[in-house]
Amino acid sequence: MTQYPTDLTEKQWQVYKKRFRTARKETETSAQRDNISTHVETIERLQDKIQTMQSDHHRELMKLEAKHQSELNRKEAVHTEETTRLKTSDIFRKAVNNIIRLARNYYKPCFDAEHVSDIKSVLNLFDDNKQPEISCISLPSKKGIWITGNESKLNGKPITWWREIMTSNKRGAFLCEDNN
Repeated sequence: MTQYPTDLTEKQWQVYKKRFRTARKETETSAQRDNISTHVETIERLQDKIQTMQSDHHRELMKLEAKHQSELNRKEAVHTEETTRLKTSDIFRKAVNNIIRLARNYYKPCFDAEHVSDIKSVLNLFDDNKQPEISCISLPSKKGIWITGNESKLNGKPITWWREIMTSNKRGAFLCEDNN
């Protein structure tokens, strides 16, 4: 408790009260300043923590974005590799199939049995000699002649040809000669 002097005059008493109030206000002001500085320090510490948390969060976010981007790049590379493999495989498959198709067409018979009999009958009409042996399978290595609508003679003799050959888009046929 504060002791008040008892032997003061009124004027001295007023001055004393004023000093006392000023001292108390200074004490309160000092306490408030301390309180404010404590709050400011707390705010600064909190702001530093927030800044640290934000930078940590930003760093983590950048790591996640980098990881995500690298994963996307990896998946894109895998996708590109797989697509290339499939395209290559498809091209390879088509190439093999075309080679097989060409090989089959190369050794494909020139004529079926009906065409062979027609050819034999035509050759019999114009050839008194031995009838050549013509089979359904004619390999490209055999000697032959190409008959078109314009070339209607075989060995100098006119030939009549059946309607299928003349109306086809190829406009001709390959006749195989006997190698005997």
